[in-house]
Amino acid sequence: MGSQIEKAKQAVASTRVVTVKDFMESQRGLIAKVLPKTITPDRMLGIFTMILKSTPVLANCSQQSLIGAVIQTAQLGLQPGNIGHIYLVPFQNKGVKEVQLIIGYKGLVELVNRSGKASILNAEVVYENDTFQYEQGLNPILRHIPTAGERGEKIGVYCIAKNLLANEKVFVYLQKNDVEKVKKASKSSSGSYSPWNTWEEEMWKKTAVKRIVKLLPLSAEGQAAVGADETIKTKIDPDMASVPDETEWDGETIENATESPVTDEVPNDTPEQEKVQPEVAQPVREGPVISEPQRKRLFAIAMGAGMEKDGFKEWLLYNYNYTSSTDILKADYDTICAEAEVYQP
Repeated sequence: MGSQIEKAKQAVASTRVVTVKDFMESQRGLIAKVLPKTITPDRMLGIFTMILKSTPVLANCSQQSLIGAVIQTAQLGLQPGNIGHIYLVPFQNKGVKEVQLIIGYKGLVELVNRSGKASILNAEVVYENDTFQYEQGLNPILRHIPTAGERGEKIGVYCIAKNLLANEKVFVYLQKNDVEKVKKASKSSSGSYSPWNTWEEEMWKKTAVKRIVKLLPLSAEGQAAVGADETIKTKIDPDMASVPDETEWDGETIENATESPVTDEVPNDTPEQEKVQPEVAQPVREGPVISEPQRKRLFAIAMGAGMEKDGFKEWLLYNYNYTSSTDILKADYDTICAEAEVYQP
């Protein structure tokens, strides 16, 4: 196994290919040996395809870091996309554009609950107009009633968990300034692709979950899984948790770096109020679109997998950049159906 892994590492470092897909095809056998038994190389390639369609800028990052991030995702048993398990973010690391893996709020909850030793019961953001009472001491109190009207600004976040071994509940509460310190410490938070800017409330909840994890009886494997958060790894290993993080925290995010990963930058003479962060470009698609029976079949698959109507539209847009199911090309139809079938709410 050791020699096979070393071959995979050398292949990642030295193979010259045109696309990540080419790499996957050329090294299919080697990569298959470091994947969980539940993930086939074809499934792995499908994950790559979905990720690159939803965030094309990742194709400008190093292939090694993208492959490392996706293999980590597979080994963790989490799913990328808008369900909130995993985010892959461009990061300027030691002068190289690389992919940083960020575990989302729901991904952390999944890892903790899967341990069998603890369970996350709830995590909620507190707003200034909510009814909220919090006390520590011998008889701690946590009482939260969200207001039915305008909730105002976020002022804090809490997480409630249960230690299943001791059969007791624990909770933590973080004020706004506590969350802001965590956000500031994350170099990737300033990038336009960071979940701090796209899924801010989820990241507040995640901050509380990460704090409460320290109070829970997770195994070394569980703690290592949580430790995969905000890491860059370019080496391939049967246990990616054992591979050291390669993130240079004195570096810059892609958006703050001198060299931008996108070519259509905002001109310097653009008025400040009109400047915007670069968005992911909508692909130019040509070819026949799916028929009405095919569209209905896809919708039935999505509903059967547990998606709601609005959730299906969001999933389609986030993962494939389609604003309507009537626009789906026949060339993409089989792939989208396959992904919809394995969707997990």
